[in-house]
Amino acid sequence: MAGKIERMSPDKEIEIMKIQTQTGGLLTSQLGDYSQFYKKIDYEDFKQWLKNNYQERTARSYCNYFLRYSNIFFGPTPANELFRLVPHKRSWIIQSMRRFGDYYFFSSTERKM
Repeated sequence: MAGKIERMSPDKEIEIMKIQTQTGGLLTSQLGDYSQFYKKIDYEDFKQWLKNNYQERTARSYCNYFLRYSNIFFGPTPANELFRLVPHKRSWIIQSMRRFGDYYFFSSTERKM
């Protein structure tokens, strides 16, 4: 068996990953401006998804925390900004970002079907 293994640069690997995700239909942060992917969601759909999965007051809180702190969380130095806040507020922010991740995964799998 004769073959040649080609050493790939990180740029070439990223380009291959982009092509594979585009053909699969999955939107990732690597496509386009990576820091803006969270702004492209439908907030009303996100809010409705939260209401369907959590109590209304909790869903409203998750949505509000996401809207208020997503720029900081996905910003260049989230640790510096978030560690200035009190622990219970950081906890709510992290929980809201987790719920956003659940929603983002859920909505991307729904688009595939």
